[in-house]
Amino acid sequence: MLRSGSLKVQSLIYRGCLPAKSQAMKRLHLIFLFLFALLISSCTKHQYVSLKSDLPKEETTKKYFIDKDSVRVTFSLEGNGFSVGTSVHNFSSRDLFVDLESSTFVRNGRVVTNFMEDSLISINSIERDRGIFDDQIESSTTKSRGRIEKSESVVFIPPGTYASFTRSPFTVEYSKDLKRKSTNGELSIDGRQRLVRTFDLADQGDEFKVMIRMARSADLEKMQTYVAAFREDKIYTLDNRIKTDSEIQARNYYTSRTPVITRVVLGTGVLVSLAMFYAFLETAGDSE
Repeated sequence: MLRSGSLKVQSLIYRGCLPAKSQAMKRLHLIFLFLFALLISSCTKHQYVSLKSDLPKEETTKKYFIDKDSVRVTFSLEGNGFSVGTSVHNFSSRDLFVDLESSTFVRNGRVVTNFMEDSLISINSIERDRGIFDDQIESSTTKSRGRIEKSESVVFIPPGTYASFTRSPFTVEYSKDLKRKSTNGELSIDGRQRLVRTFDLADQGDEFKVMIRMARSADLEKMQTYVAAFREDKIYTLDNRIKTDSEIQARNYYTSRTPVITRVVLGTGVLVSLAMFYAFLETAGDSE
């Protein structure tokens, strides 16, 4: 009788403790799963570079521009992967021809590529604006509508149209070294103050140039060269990507993610630690 009663008591104690222990194990299991997911997820940082130039800016679009002989060339530097958008506006009454082969992208004095390779080019109609240039335009009625494809090496821009060239000619990478040298601070982005690490490049930054060669005749006689120079100003490192205007003038961003192998190693370590911890709890429970 005494042995039977002792077995019943032990059985009741075991059954009574099991639910509490099971709930604790479930909570620990969820905590470790959360930590595991956190470790294997990609930790991403974004770096943005702002550029400065001696060129003037349009009041409405804030794009840098060059005016010369009834031609306006604008430069947009706000795309992903250091995208350079260049538009050539022909406000004259004469035809204009852009030589793609001799129009180049230059980095620190070295030609990276020209406009021939993989340029997205389109020709669009524009409204004439006599107020932009001092020279009077002979005709204000000539327009061309639609898209005009480029030839092998020359783009024809009729009067009253503009050609858009979009390229990402410069290779950029996330710089951990610049991040380490950066200082913490706040920057107004999207109307909110955000924590940003900033490094002033001063004279350390690269210099970029866009050189466009144009002529008034198809045989490219008497070509003129339009040169826009830009220099890296500051590097900003953020935890998130931004899309709207701020102090960061050129929204060219590149990212850094925790390498997959690192995440796999860390995740495996967490799983091994979890298994060892569970085994320890089971051993401790059996000893009790």
